[in-house]
Amino acid sequence: NDIVLDTCAAPGGKSTKLATKLNHTGLLISNDISSSRCLGLLKNIELFGCDNAWVASEDLTNMEQHYPETFDKILVDAPCSGEGMFRKEPDLIKSWIEKDDTFYPPIQKNILNAAISMLKPGGSIVYSTCTFSIHENEEVIQDVLDKHPDLHLAPINKIDGMMPGVNMEECVRLYPHKIKGEGHFVALLVKDGETKHKKIRLEPSDKLDDCVTDFLRLVKLNKGTIKIKKDKVIWLNSDFQAYKGYRVLRSGLLLGQLKGKHFEPSQSLALALCPEQFKNVLNFSIEDERVIKYLKGETLDVKDLDSKTSGWTLVCVNNFPLGFAKLSKGSLKNKYAKGWRYQ
Repeated sequence: NDIVLDTCAAPGGKSTKLATKLNHTGLLISNDISSSRCLGLLKNIELFGCDNAWVASEDLTNMEQHYPETFDKILVDAPCSGEGMFRKEPDLIKSWIEKDDTFYPPIQKNILNAAISMLKPGGSIVYSTCTFSIHENEEVIQDVLDKHPDLHLAPINKIDGMMPGVNMEECVRLYPHKIKGEGHFVALLVKDGETKHKKIRLEPSDKLDDCVTDFLRLVKLNKGTIKIKKDKVIWLNSDFQAYKGYRVLRSGLLLGQLKGKHFEPSQSLALALCPEQFKNVLNFSIEDERVIKYLKGETLDVKDLDSKTSGWTLVCVNNFPLGFAKLSKGSLKNKYAKGWRYQ
């Protein structure tokens, strides 16, 4: 039930891990200042089936003015010189020659200071980089500790291969010759005080068209609010409010889209569901050649499955959802999202 902020989220690997930890509770604000990178971030959030995430592209210095002491936990996986990735991506060496390790510390400090102002008392921040530079790691941490007396470092339990920070035993350094992977730095910061969870008061749902209501009879959604934004139908599980000018790509789970008098459920809804949450389900074995045909967008013959249902159907493989289709007389009309289709 935490409200969590991922500050530099694209392309979304860590956001999806945070969503797993939340386990369909609370709220994840997955933010990246680059609007172009946010498109990939949104795709990955949807692909992963996250139903409790907002995807935003906002400058944190704007956010901190509107969300003081709002978040229970914050991840700052900061932009850095990338020294820890030279072995994996040699092209980063050229970037380091142009900017070296003095370019990023001011940016890292600005991001981290903004995050601290948005952190609730009792909340925690993970600060991480993929560089070895003391200027971008321990010196950045020391700078915010000096500026924020209500902040302290919390020790991270070390496992085999983890090394302590330079003159900061609480932190972790990862070296390629000590672990299976690349180079990283991690620090855990905690703000003094006690976190108070605010009770979520959901607004009433908007008036829904009959076509939406009819479709929703097939779905078992968790407690939330349904809002209509132009032709899009959004499900929200939080009373989190966007301020004017806040650049949000997605504020909740996209249930689908109104197309005249018809409702078309979304790919993101399909992936957010478990089979038991939808009335009509067709489950294929992963060995079934129709799985690839479905992913290619083809109409399928499913007479052998002896399904007596018709209409909207959740298509699954080994009980994992793939997308929607419409079933009629043993024929499955494909509704798999065009932009996602297997080539």
